[in-house]
Amino acid sequence: MNKLLIIPIIFVSFLKASVNYSKTELSIFALLNNNRYGDIKHHNNDILNSGILSDFKFKYGNFKIINQMFLSTDSNSTKKGGGKKIKGFFGYTNLGYLEFQTDIGLLKNQWVYGRYYLKNGFSKMGDLLVGKDSRPFDGFYWKINYKNIEGNFNAIQLEEINNYKRYLTVHSLKLKLGNRLTLLFSESSLYSTDKGGFNWQLLNPVIFWVPERENYPIIQANGLMYFGLNFILIPGFSLYSEFLIDDWQINKKSKGDLEPNEFGLIFGLDIKDWLFKDFNFWAEYTKITNRTYQSYYVEEVYTHRNFPIGHYLGNDFDLIQINISKKIVSGGIKPYLSIVFHRDGYNGMDTPFDEPWLADDVSLSEGFSEPFPTKPFVKKIESELAIDYNFKNGSMISLGLRHKNNKNNNKTILEIVTRIKFGIGTSIKY
Repeated sequence: MNKLLIIPIIFVSFLKASVNYSKTELSIFALLNNNRYGDIKHHNNDILNSGILSDFKFKYGNFKIINQMFLSTDSNSTKKGGGKKIKGFFGYTNLGYLEFQTDIGLLKNQWVYGRYYLKNGFSKMGDLLVGKDSRPFDGFYWKINYKNIEGNFNAIQLEEINNYKRYLTVHSLKLKLGNRLTLLFSESSLYSTDKGGFNWQLLNPVIFWVPERENYPIIQANGLMYFGLNFILIPGFSLYSEFLIDDWQINKKSKGDLEPNEFGLIFGLDIKDWLFKDFNFWAEYTKITNRTYQSYYVEEVYTHRNFPIGHYLGNDFDLIQINISKKIVSGGIKPYLSIVFHRDGYNGMDTPFDEPWLADDVSLSEGFSEPFPTKPFVKKIESELAIDYNFKNGSMISLGLRHKNNKNNNKTILEIVTRIKFGIGTSIKY
């Protein structure tokens, strides 16, 4: 379809939309969170730190305008935005986008333009390809649904590095097979150019980008492929998995083919209403090898403003996370216990990309291997026992204790966990 036809189609669909009312919402939230970016996550609300969050929403039929501003006196709390200090405050726009939804026959469409978060996967705390802990993206998003098939496409502009403009394109296809099995196929390409502008081949959402890039040298890029699944074994009991390939060596013809495979994987299970009503138990294992997400070219490292685009812990690690919770519906109370076993390798996303397999003392016949995680690695055990209380207006309080133990030096830390989100707002219909 000619791209020039998209605008009139959206406009006509908008005119046909059944608009019963318009609605405006404005809220102000005060946030208190003593968790730090880069720490192990035990709670889904650890996306923002301490500060003030304004939330504006305007809805007219199928059209929405969303804006969130974040303000803090602490520069560490505004790392996702950065910027200068003005009158003692640091701030940035956390969300700011236009959204429109419409049905065209059996096709359900959603378009988003602006700054938004993107989640791709089934993990509870950290997805492999794109996670919500990344810095919010500036781009265009299109999701289309047809019965049990869902496709989406993203064209995103990242920050500039070394005078190179950087772009990220992501597309995925989700298939629901019956009532039990969901499959998710995704692909992303991060590329840079000193000339600027998106690459048209990598904007095509219905071709596979990796073979297109390899067979036709259109542009150099850091490409990743992803496969995920979620299987409901019985009602309330599901298994899920994610597998990410950054670089997988097939040939063994030269020393360059001795590069270790770079990949990530997640295995998890989720049990609900087992033994007790509103009881939830989930556990998952995550492994991401050294150099995954990285590139020989600094401009193509899989980060956005120094935040990992994929898993929030980066690479060269594995962890087991267990979470047990029981929701008390009548009072909005949910106590939970989170336990994490973490092996953190010596390398990481901030380590320069090296090529030890090309060393003179390495031969093609003997091959090359390195330990996982790379040594010396750090063994950590963390546990968090806390209670959530959720209010109807979106406010919440989470209080508890966190126990940290570093097995390498046998150092133990006990912390008080505080997460408070308190807001006031108004809603107007007209």
